[in-house]
Amino acid sequence: MDAVAITKRSYHPLVLFFYYSKLLTNDQLAQIPDTTIAYWDKNKLEFMFGSDWVKGVSADYENFSKTQKRKIVAKAAKLCLKTLACISSVLDKTGNIQGIMKKNAKKVIDTIDYLVTEMPVKKACRIFKISTNQYFRWKNKIYCTASVLNLCFKTHPHQLTIAEATCIKEAINNPEYKYLPGVSIYYSLLNAGKLFCSITTFYKYAQLLFVGEKLKRPKEPKVRLFASRPFEYLHIDTTLIPTLKGGTKRVVFVKDNFSKALLHKVIVPDGKSVWIADVLKETFIQHHLMNYKEPIHIISDKGSENRGEVLKWIDQFEQPNMVIKKTVGEDHFKYYNNEVESAFHIFKNEFSRDKIYNDTADLQNGIDEFYIYFNEKRYPKELYGLTPQQVLNGEIPDKNRFKEQIKAQKGVRYQKNKSAKFCDVCS
Repeated sequence: MDAVAITKRSYHPLVLFFYYSKLLTNDQLAQIPDTTIAYWDKNKLEFMFGSDWVKGVSADYENFSKTQKRKIVAKAAKLCLKTLACISSVLDKTGNIQGIMKKNAKKVIDTIDYLVTEMPVKKACRIFKISTNQYFRWKNKIYCTASVLNLCFKTHPHQLTIAEATCIKEAINNPEYKYLPGVSIYYSLLNAGKLFCSITTFYKYAQLLFVGEKLKRPKEPKVRLFASRPFEYLHIDTTLIPTLKGGTKRVVFVKDNFSKALLHKVIVPDGKSVWIADVLKETFIQHHLMNYKEPIHIISDKGSENRGEVLKWIDQFEQPNMVIKKTVGEDHFKYYNNEVESAFHIFKNEFSRDKIYNDTADLQNGIDEFYIYFNEKRYPKELYGLTPQQVLNGEIPDKNRFKEQIKAQKGVRYQKNKSAKFCDVCS
């Protein structure tokens, strides 16, 4: 067998030049033996004989290499800007891009500070859709890590103190208040004397300190009916609630418009008007309304609450104007029955959210507990820190109830924050 002749590999003259100019790809370098690479590394291009003869050509290739690298950088920059433009477009559609930028002001400022080394500050600000004035205003702020708002306590003394912010954080993240609305948590803190600030300030801090989904403010219904006294408007409605062993049960609630209190709660066999009439009779007896001196309006939908035995029972009153039937959605009465419907919503989605009822008796115990919870433990926004039961008992809602305490705490807060020492300015 003939021996295979081994010949030494010879390279094109430009390959050596490309190697020293670092223009060879990784795949090309992998095809060159390590010994050849080591030999080339020992010899510098500028020390080889005749390097001065090709100096002009060599310079041109170096410029070509720099140009290629700049093209790559420019292409990467265009891709980044394209991506950023897409993100900005998405944020614009949220309608709150300024709010998002403000919450992340420090990161925005740090990024712009990095960009201004390569571009004008005006152009860098335009990328983040803020003005140069806004940039310098944020840049001149002192960021204090001890503050929830990242603001120096000494230069912004009207913000809540650390103790007040901690109080809000502990309350809104308390497992016992897991499904309680923010307004009830706010008034429970005011009634306990743990916090005195406006409800707007409370929600501002709660949004920043809440661990979980966004804390929602109560929404105002579009069409509302406002009473001027207890028992002026009584709302009645039914809903279906499933049980494991007893099937679906029908529950009836009667709610007072003025006090927001539940007046009665009953599980009825079915939706016939005879049972609804019995619920109304029991409500009137329990709250001593049979000989009430002022007119009482019963608000209901167009279901069984508005026919048969219910109408017969209303007609039996000696004074025709004592009990007046109102049906929602009619031409002369365009209000909704949302007062009692909101009670069903609270029962299902707040009080019973993690509960499953076994049978009728278990459900009855549940609505009995809800009756106390709804009337004595919740603080509706319209009652300004009073429970429905307190208003039903005669107390009058007053929006200035905590005005003096909030005003006094504002001065105390100012003095505490002025003497704080947490950041460079404070200390």
